[in-house]
This record gives sequence, structure tokens and C-alpha cells, in this order.
Amino acid sequence: MLKLIDKKECIFLIIALVLSSILLLANLGNRYLWQDEAQTALVSKTILSHGVPLGYDGKNSFSAESENEYGQDYIWKWHPWVPFYLTALSFKLFGLNAFAARLPFALFGIATIMLTYFFAKSVTRDMKTASVATVLLMLSVPFLLLSRQCRYYSLIAFFSLLSLYGYMILLEKKKTGTIIFLISGILLFHCNHLFCALMLVTVFVHALLCHRNILLRVFALCAIVSLVNIPWIMWVSELGNMDFFGSHLFTGRTGPFLAAYFRYIHYFIFPFFLLLIPVAQALLWKQDKIIKAVTVDSAFLWKNLLLLILFIVLTIIGLLIVSPRPFLRYITQLIPVFCVIAAIIITSAIRPYFKTATVVIVILLAAVFFVDYQRGKTQANAKGIEHLNFFDYIEEITHDYDGPIEGMVKFLNENADDDDTVAITYGDMPLKFYTNLRIIGGLTGEDLTPALQADWVIVRKYHSGKADLKVKRYFLQNISPYKYERIVIDYPDILWENRPSPYRHEFRTVKDEEKVVIHRKR
Repeated sequence: MLKLIDKKECIFLIIALVLSSILLLANLGNRYLWQDEAQTALVSKTILSHGVPLGYDGKNSFSAESENEYGQDYIWKWHPWVPFYLTALSFKLFGLNAFAARLPFALFGIATIMLTYFFAKSVTRDMKTASVATVLLMLSVPFLLLSRQCRYYSLIAFFSLLSLYGYMILLEKKKTGTIIFLISGILLFHCNHLFCALMLVTVFVHALLCHRNILLRVFALCAIVSLVNIPWIMWVSELGNMDFFGSHLFTGRTGPFLAAYFRYIHYFIFPFFLLLIPVAQALLWKQDKIIKAVTVDSAFLWKNLLLLILFIVLTIIGLLIVSPRPFLRYITQLIPVFCVIAAIIITSAIRPYFKTATVVIVILLAAVFFVDYQRGKTQANAKGIEHLNFFDYIEEITHDYDGPIEGMVKFLNENADDDDTVAITYGDMPLKFYTNLRIIGGLTGEDLTPALQADWVIVRKYHSGKADLKVKRYFLQNISPYKYERIVIDYPDILWENRPSPYRHEFRTVKDEEKVVIHRKR
């Protein structure tokens, strides 16, 4: 049984809450929404006027998959609706802006950090390990960036962890565990279908292996979560999503995808060299000392560790089967779990000298990150500890950032009329959110013929894939440059404004890049 929170824990949790709130809310609305964020914001915006999320507002399409995300009634079926309704509520309270768009997801990021403490404590029954896990997640730059996105990432992290936490409470034969598991499981489904299914499989397999005395109960709870959502599954199946994802099943890319996810985990979430610590302990210490350093009950810990490992392995397998491409954002829910595992390893190694070792580790890491941060600022092409340097993140949340979307939006809002048409190769979603203009192009897959008479044409320097490359070639081949005046605005023409992916995110305004070019009809 978990003990009640004592005074020290209460102080720690208050400090963690304050710091995580600062890290996730500071400068939240400074950067303009990028393509994926803007799509969520646009679909959410339609709820304010229609009550349900739509993929078309009468002027512009919000599709990024050749208009396959909705049917003839334009009702959005590609993604579950909880993220849209949360964003719409935020818009209702705080207005249509980037801060309001990201606020619900940042708040769930904060909630995930706080929940990690209680989950880690339920796994280890140890306050020190739980504290280390919480701090690791709070300092995880990838998690912070993903939680500041107007996208479902922080929601799946929170509800996945809450579901596992409910299962842990269920193992202690507490009724609250059943309630937490059911509610979080259902909400997880309405944030992402796949990750809900993987969570259900995880707890069922774990109960089958370690807790057969409650296997029937766990099966019943998983069945309830599934049955409650059958109507939605039947309705969404009419869209043909399974045909889209089914085209990616077992297409010979398992090896490259697995390698990509291993790289993401090693470089950005859980460096695998941490596993050398228990190996060294096994070589240098006696087994009883290892057990004592880790927990007072080794069987209890290993069973709980198996739950975490199953969740990680099954999530990766599920993504290898159905994901169209490997992205770090698809494994956001694994970051808190890996932080718990890392905390167990680290705490077991430094427990005899916990306070002293913690101070030494913090000083050493801070020194390394600061040197790398200074190197990155002075050398334009030096990325250093890419996507991980906490000092880079601090600079991002304390400084202004100028990106191409901001430049295009400000220019068009000052110079274009509401009945004007803009043809753009990529970045159409943010323009649709921030302006009242008719926007053609991007990834919608719509008819490009109206672009031939566009009042404004923007051909971006870079393209994100085949879809916008096709649009770019169409513009270059069919739109005469002699009919347009070339205008250069003082914003870098990088492809993405605020993409959180490794190797793609910019922590500060890019200086050494060509400027955005906008063509105005003569």
C-alpha cells in the first residue's frame, strides 16, 4: 500500500508544479502555428460555429491527405475528437490565437510530469526514485517541445500513463483503480485509437504473465473500454482509414523503421549506455546488494518493470505494423516510462551517496550543456547535443522567434484583401488559420486550376514531400512570373516554423537562410 504524501513530498511536488508550469507555459504563443498544429486549430475552430469538427469552412479545405479525412458532409473522422473539443474550449475562453491553441496540451504536459511522480512511486515504492523520474521528465527537451504543440501528443502521454497507473492501483485491489482505468482508457481511445489498443494489450498480457488471479477482471475492463467505443469504430471505418494504413502493413520497411525508433530512443529519450550501470553492478556487487540498492522487494519491482517493458515493446511493434513513417512524436507516451526506468537505474547506483552524487551529476551535466550551448551559438553549423540541450530550450522560451509563417501572415494581413486568393506550395494551413483569404495548394490534393488566377503566389524554397513538390512544379510550369511582382520579406524561408521533430526544430531565429519571396499580381 502506498503511504500518504508527507511534508517533504508535498514540498517537492509544489516545486515541480511551479517549475514545470514555467517551462511549458512561458512564451507559449510566441511562435506561429506550423502546418500540423494549424490543422488541429482549424478543425477545432469549426466546432465554435457548427458544434462538430469539420474539414471545410466554406472557403478552405483543411485536408493534408488529399481530402480523405472527411466525407461529403465534411465531418472530420481522421482523428478522434477530444483534442479538437479541448482546443475549441480554449478558443472560446482565450480567443483565436497560438497561445490558446497550445494551452490545453501544455497543461496536460504539466499534468503528465506530476503524474509521473505517483506512477513511479507505485512502481518502486520509493520517493527518491519517483523524484528522479519526475525531474528527468521535467528536463526532457523533446517532451517539453511535444507538449507545447497544438496536437494530441501530450494527451496520449497523460492518458496512457494514467491508464497504467490505474492498473497499478487495481493490482492493490483498490476500487479507484477500476474507475481510473476505465475513464482514462476511454479518453485515450478518443485521443488515439492505436495507442489505446496497445495499452489494453499491454495490461492484459502483463496480467496473464504476472497476476492471473485478476486476469478475468482485467479482461472485463479491457472489454468494457472496447465495447463502449464500438459505435465510433464502426462509424469511422466507413471513412476508409484502414485502407490508408493498411497500405503500409509489412512493406519491407521494418528494419529501417526499427532502426529509426532505436535512434530516437537512444539519442533523445533513453541513452542505452545507462544499461551499463546494472551490468557493472552485477559484475562488481553481489546479487543481494543489487536488490537492496534497487528495492526492498525485488519480485515486486521486476513484475512492475515487466509492465513498462511490455508497454515499450508492444508500442514499437504496433508502430512498425501500421505507422506510415517513423516519427519521435509517435512515441511521446514512452518518454515518461523511459524516465521511470532511467530513474530506477540511476537511483540504484547513487543511493548510498544520493545527495552528493545528485549535486555532482547536475554540475557536470550543466557544464557540458553550457559549453555545447555556447558552441552552438558561435558556430552556425554546429548543432551540438541536438534537440537535447536544456540551455537551448531556455533561450527559446525567453526570446522572440521570427519564422516564415509569421512573415507571410503579417504581410498578407497588411496588404491583401479578404476576397484575394493565395497560391502556396507549403504552409497553407497556418495561412488559413491566421488570415481570411482563400488559400490554394499545400497538401490538400484539391484542384489547382484556381491558382492560375491567384492574386498572390508563394513558391517556398523547400518542399516537405511528394505532395507539395507536385504543387510546386505545377506552379512553376503554369503560372507566368511576368504577371507578378517579386517581393522579398525579411523572414527566413525555412520549411517549418515550429516542428518538434529531431533535426528539424530551430531553437532560435535562423539567420543564414534565403528570405521568403511573395509574388503579387501586377
